[in-house]
Amino acid sequence: MTRLEEKSRIKCDQYWPSRGTETYGMTQVTLLDTIELATFCVRTFSLHKNGSSEKREVRQFQFTAWPDHGVPEYPTPFLAFLRRVKTCNPPDAGPIIAHCSAGVGRTGCFIVIDAMLERIKHEKTVDIYGHVTLMRSQRNYMVQTEDQYSFIHDALLEAVACGNTEVAARSLYSYIQKLAQVESGEHVTGMELEFKRLANSKAHTSRFISANLPCNKFKN
Repeated sequence: MTRLEEKSRIKCDQYWPSRGTETYGMTQVTLLDTIELATFCVRTFSLHKNGSSEKREVRQFQFTAWPDHGVPEYPTPFLAFLRRVKTCNPPDAGPIIAHCSAGVGRTGCFIVIDAMLERIKHEKTVDIYGHVTLMRSQRNYMVQTEDQYSFIHDALLEAVACGNTEVAARSLYSYIQKLAQVESGEHVTGMELEFKRLANSKAHTSRFISANLPCNKFKN
């Protein structure tokens, strides 16, 4: 949940090889693959302990779109990142290890959003305050700032209101065909319903303060 360096400050040591194989104590780590996307990077490693014939494959996801200060302007990229992480972690896999720099702010956001999405799926309820309170009883300062607390609410609201709108390129044609069909009991197409959801998504007033200044009004 962090880049290695932000604003000339070291945020995280690189504990993986950039290429080939590196040895860390008794463990050899080999980089097998790297996929760099607009907002996150996916790396696949092979781990081998000296003296053992067993090898394990580990996949690392690094979210690179969290700004140096504050929170992402929109939750969409983060939600896409979280869904990709969950997709690559089957039910029989071990627990996900999440970290940032201090391990409380961004990591706390990741944990709460993930936990609340699971709760929504299984119980149809949310309790952000209660979950953050529980986490803080186990580790101080989890979800460190008010902006991060607000971001959790924004992310969950978008996830509930819009759902997962990411479509694989190979499925785009069939997805468009489905959107063109009239939704059962709605008398409108899926495309119309999706556009209505867009119309209900409004920018926060703080994002267009400058646009409302007298010197800028004529430009709008």
